Amino acid sequence: MHTKSNAYSHGSFKNPDKASCNDILSLSDKIQVKLFSTLQQASKNDKAELIGDMCYFAYDRLIKDSISQVDNRVINDPEWFITKIRQATKEADKNSCLTTFNEGIKKYPRYYNLYFETIPCGLGNDKQERLRKWEYIANLTAKNNKTTDGDALYSRVYWVVSSYFGVDNLKDDTLVNWPRMKSSMQQVLKKYPDQWNYTHFAEISCRSNDKDFTRYLFQYIPRYQADNWDDQEIYKYCKSYSTQ
Repeated sequence: MHTKSNAYSHGSFKNPDKASCNDILSLSDKIQVKLFSTLQQASKNDKAELIGDMCYFAYDRLIKDSISQVDNRVINDPEWFITKIRQATKEADKNSCLTTFNEGIKKYPRYYNLYFETIPCGLGNDKQERLRKWEYIANLTAKNNKTTDGDALYSRVYWVVSSYFGVDNLKDDTLVNWPRMKSSMQQVLKKYPDQWNYTHFAEISCRSNDKDFTRYLFQYIPRYQADNWDDQEIYKYCKSYSTQ
């Protein structure tokens, strides 16, 4: 049986977080042998699930091995901190997540994704702690990027909160400063006045029951675009709401 070279052992695989399943499976001969021997014994209906399981196993092992090999080096890539944050999130390791986050923003205070990726990390089941953390990250992100982005990052953090956690009403269900949120959204739109941003801010405003701001934003949304909305019913509801 022909097997691919072990790219990981030769150090040619530099971005494990963006690996395809085929990339991952090529990293270890042992993983391939185990996969193929398992597939030979599997029924046809089980094969797709088994491939997925093995790919997940390989990815998990790759991330852990990568982290352990370079932990003691000087890291010059902010994506490295993001990889560690994602692993800590997966393992519900709150302390490791926050330590990595603080190390990362100390070195790369203007790298947005460090803040965004930390939002779901180590939150647990305490609702008030979760709300305080979201507001803390929103404030910190805006503060550390004020010279280049003004206050625009405040709303972008809460956009991630809304999308990732499915928070419908940010105004009532979080600690967001809603007047500041609206001002922040306007700053984003001034710099990036595209339909993607107008649409998502209109939906956030609509779900937060701010009719006036929803109406204002819909002035800049001339028609329904499927790629920008979760579904057409939300668009219809929010557009109707803005005209009442």
